[in-house]
Amino acid sequence: MGGPCFKVSPAPSLDGSNKASRQKKVLGPACTDNFQIKIFSHQGQDWCSVEQCYQALKFKGDTRETIQKTMPHAGETGSSYGMRVWRLGQIGRNMVLDWEETKVEVMFFANLAKYQCNPELQKELVEETGELELVGGPSTWEWSKWNGLIQMKIRSLVKEGKDLGSVEKISMNELENI
Repeated sequence: MGGPCFKVSPAPSLDGSNKASRQKKVLGPACTDNFQIKIFSHQGQDWCSVEQCYQALKFKGDTRETIQKTMPHAGETGSSYGMRVWRLGQIGRNMVLDWEETKVEVMFFANLAKYQCNPELQKELVEETGELELVGGPSTWEWSKWNGLIQMKIRSLVKEGKDLGSVEKISMNELENI
């Protein structure tokens, strides 16, 4: 599921000491939102959002094609459009057989493609999140964890100057150890 990630930073202690005993969460930049409407190409097709791409790639056949052809309505917000394609992904048939084993990797590569096709988003990610930890907003499954880790891994690749199109594989372990 989508929604922007949160930037996490230590919050000042309530007792006035220098100890950071709490964390402060601030809404992250729009580029960290899987629902953001931003055209990109991935696997030879054009997509309107990471969420649309992710939900479509869960399936084979008609369901995949239906989700891929679902476009935002004029004036529709990213949140509304994202929820619309998310719902389609909950009722589809012909799910990819190894989906549970590959879903995090699929989400990573959908996000990576969005950043590769939109260099201004790479700049936004790096400049607006610095070195802060990122966590996803409330979501289904474990996406609060994985969405943040995916964004931080992509940020790290951008900072290294890595050609995003050259990344061919990612493991959950790699994401957890960034």
